[in-house]
Formats: sequence, C-alpha cells, structure tokens
Amino acid sequence: MQPEGDLPSSNYMSHQEIIGIPVGQHPITSSLNGLPVHIYDETYKNMWLSPDIKTVLRTNLLTRNKPLIWISPYEKSRVVVIIPGHGWGAHYNLGFRNLLKDAILWVGYKT
Repeated sequence: MQPEGDLPSSNYMSHQEIIGIPVGQHPITSSLNGLPVHIYDETYKNMWLSPDIKTVLRTNLLTRNKPLIWISPYEKSRVVVIIPGHGWGAHYNLGFRNLLKDAILWVGYKT
C-alpha cells in the first residue's frame, strides 16, 4: 500500500457498513432484484482501477472507491472482481452469499 509513481498509496478501513447498490442489470446482481445489500466488511480507497471495467455493484460511501464488484474486459474468459468478503460480516450475509454464488455461475457460463 505504498505510493507508486503519481498514484497515491491505497488504504483500507475495517468494520465498515457498506451499502452495495446494483448498477444496471447483470446476472451477478440479479438475486438482489434491484435492491441494495448491506454488508459489514473492509472498504478500500485509492485503488487503481482500469477505465475499462464494468461495475455491477457500487458502494454508497463517499470516502471509498465506488466499485465493489466489477467485471473485467478480458476477452478470453469471464473475470469478476469482488471486493467484499474478508470477514464474518460478509461470510454470514445471505445477500453477499447470493452475489458470490451468482458470480461463480456467471464465470462458469451457467447464466
């Protein structure tokens, strides 16, 4: 988490209440039916994110990076990045578990 070139150092905060808001419609967030999901977990700031990612779940926190779940533009396979999931606040959250299941199914071309 050190600065690199012109980029500031990244940082995180533990035990944060995150409200995940679906962005558009995507099979990964379909179980949410357009509703937000509340998760207690780590949040990050100053991560470098490719301008080519497609965010499917974003946060409401103004002081953190907005994307929580995104898909990569990699053309040879499906790639999903899921930021939450480090602690019990996410592990025992039914909404998060459904997002994780749906992401696995999407990556495996099952949806």
